[in-house]
Amino acid sequence: MIALPSLARAAVGPIMSGTKAAAFPPNNDSSARSGNYSAGGTGLAAPSTSANTVSFNSTPTANGTASFDLTATDTVGATNAGAPQHYTIAVTPIIQATNGTPQSTAVNTTFPTRLEATVTSGGPVSGAQVTFTAPASGASGSFGNFSEVQTVTVSGASGNFTLTFKGQTTGLLAFNASAAQVQSALNGLSTIGGVGGSVTVSLSSSTYTVTFGGSLAGSDLVQMTGSGSGGAGVSVATSIDGGPTVTSEVQSVTVTGSAGSFTLTFNGQTTGALAFNATTAQVQSSLNVLSTIGGVGGSVTVYRSGSDFIVTFGASLRRTDVSQMTASGSGGATASVVTNTEGGVLAGTEIQTVTVSGSSGTFTLTFNGQTTSSLPFSATAAQVQNALNALSSIGGSVAVTASGSVYTVTFGGSLGRTDVPQMTGSGAGGASVAVVTNADGSGGIADAITDSSGRATAPDFTANSTAGSYTVKASVVGTAVTADFSLTNTPGPTPTATPTATATPTTTPVSSPTPTATATATATVTPTATPVSSPTPTATATPTSTPTPSSTPGLVGNVSTRLPVGTGDNVLIEGFIVQGPASSTKKIIVRAIGPSLVPFGITDALADPTLEIHDASGATIATNNDWKTTQVGGLISGDQSAAISASQLAPSNDLESAIIADLAPGSYTAVVLGVNNTTGTGVVDAYDISAGSPARLANIATRGLIQPGDKLMIAGFIIQNGLVKAVVRAIGPSLIAFGITNALADTTLQLRDQNGNIVVENDNWKVRPDGTSQQAEMEATGLQPTNDLEAAFVTTLQPGQYTAQMRGKPETTGIGVVQVYFLP
Repeated sequence: MIALPSLARAAVGPIMSGTKAAAFPPNNDSSARSGNYSAGGTGLAAPSTSANTVSFNSTPTANGTASFDLTATDTVGATNAGAPQHYTIAVTPIIQATNGTPQSTAVNTTFPTRLEATVTSGGPVSGAQVTFTAPASGASGSFGNFSEVQTVTVSGASGNFTLTFKGQTTGLLAFNASAAQVQSALNGLSTIGGVGGSVTVSLSSSTYTVTFGGSLAGSDLVQMTGSGSGGAGVSVATSIDGGPTVTSEVQSVTVTGSAGSFTLTFNGQTTGALAFNATTAQVQSSLNVLSTIGGVGGSVTVYRSGSDFIVTFGASLRRTDVSQMTASGSGGATASVVTNTEGGVLAGTEIQTVTVSGSSGTFTLTFNGQTTSSLPFSATAAQVQNALNALSSIGGSVAVTASGSVYTVTFGGSLGRTDVPQMTGSGAGGASVAVVTNADGSGGIADAITDSSGRATAPDFTANSTAGSYTVKASVVGTAVTADFSLTNTPGPTPTATPTATATPTTTPVSSPTPTATATATATVTPTATPVSSPTPTATATPTSTPTPSSTPGLVGNVSTRLPVGTGDNVLIEGFIVQGPASSTKKIIVRAIGPSLVPFGITDALADPTLEIHDASGATIATNNDWKTTQVGGLISGDQSAAISASQLAPSNDLESAIIADLAPGSYTAVVLGVNNTTGTGVVDAYDISAGSPARLANIATRGLIQPGDKLMIAGFIIQNGLVKAVVRAIGPSLIAFGITNALADTTLQLRDQNGNIVVENDNWKVRPDGTSQQAEMEATGLQPTNDLEAAFVTTLQPGQYTAQMRGKPETTGIGVVQVYFLP
């Protein structure tokens, strides 16, 4: 319902814009107005009248505007209203949550339905950029990447066709092949199945929808090509580009005035004159015919929000930071342009700006305790970028642009989509420097563009490790309206698979484990100032080992891991296997160590760790927060504080956690988290306190985020009594096939003794450091890695303390798994 002002006050209302062909006669009589009213325009119903008001029902057009002419005769006072009065109504788009709400999923798992919002303004609004935002703390989640989707349309009533991807071509497929046949043919290509990729194919009429997964999930891929024969034709199109959500450029044009025209200029090309009250379709058409937009394969979509034209850049200009348009008005019209959203930046990326003032001197920037070399007050963007990327706390993952004395720093790589600390600056010799954060990084932000039906669909959304209900909000860039999605993370088993494919090593090669179903945003890098050259499995007391070997079979008395503890899927996860007769049990004490690491030089130690133990099904069988306070449940039937103290393995800090558990043969995982999602370096360890039991610890496997410097992964263990044969592996690239998109691409591995000496090391598992082959020896164990770039070795160890230390090659950041198998 659109209410026009009274005839005595013929001003234009706040949601209306336009001009009066002639003013209504002045009339200050406050009595009710009556008269004859008629109107012509789009979407208008018959008028209704009341005191001082005339109202019309109006349905805006798809571009969000309605215009009409009003003719009225006021029977009180003057009787001639003059020429028709012209009105244009601009309506702000409406956004509604149309799919994915309400819904719930277990913590650390992906919600089954993607969040979808629909934008309308009298009809569907296409080309609108929708930003999905999850809470920054507490119960929440993170958005993943889009999977590539391509469609194959086959025409004809006979014949065959083939599909080609990255130079590999399928065998002949019948024109009416089933979806399963096309899927099988594509997965058989060496460029898909041969690299751990996979596709799923569905069929509707004669169109096959191909969704890429496996190692190809979340990547922007080349488009397949097709070839038909014998009467069959085939065409391929990409319906969804794979990869992260990247922001499209959005600019808004504001036109004011009651007459005249305006023009828009982009990269030196100018539109024809547009009327002050031009429609969105006219603005869109005028821009798309410019050689700098349509002539380079670009395109824009335009919709109205209030009095503004919202312009979204797409096609070849999508995902790029384009120049801002300029505007010029004439004949009473004025026009101006602002950029709502810069294109090309990954949604959720941290952006900080550095402003340098002064006419001489130097400045430095500090990030996570690391400081750049001195930079001149007039440094170029490249100089600032190189100085920052040289820091070990950044590691080559920022991009810097400059405008005058203001540097814009965008964080990517391992720091992408994470909320990183703000840099600090220091000036000298007349220069001063200030740093502000323009956009906090967050994996809980995603952007999507509405399609022709007005729908914007977010990537997969994965719950974090905190249970609870919360709201994800979707908003249209250029407007203030939002849509709400009600989501709940339910308590449940942590979705971490057992560390190995089978409970015992066999002659069958063991595939690389997937400790988690989906990858998440990486943890913040916080390296300590002094790298630790040979960290021990734990900083607290450990059982003494037998100093000399004997004929008695060796025992594994302890397994432990030190690693930065993040949030979500970047918590510290240690898996271990108990082997033995069906009726046997192994009594162990499992600990989560944090604050007591500080005296050993670990300045970023986890302040307050919690501990969970899960069985092979993922069910939680024991939990503990502070070791002196027992949480009864699962395997724990009574207070354990006295037993933990008596074991002489009690943590040295009351905030640390410990559990004593009698474990039957099987696979288990111990998970360390920070209270209230805090982060820092932690240690998880398990000690055998039942040496006489026929059951034994047979394996340790740890998954986590490995970073440069002192943030490597360290898996420790103690051998007692006699010799033990072990296989040690550092798994990275083969994790990609299990959905870990940020897995380490190349791994290295060292085994050190208790004195820090290297016992054995490896880069690529088939070859020893001296160049000789160890392939046959590894394959004889059945535990060789599936990727040649992964490191591994088999060795026989005397009693003592050992640490397996895993890094990325070169010093890179990513998810990795270190595994130690203790063979019979």
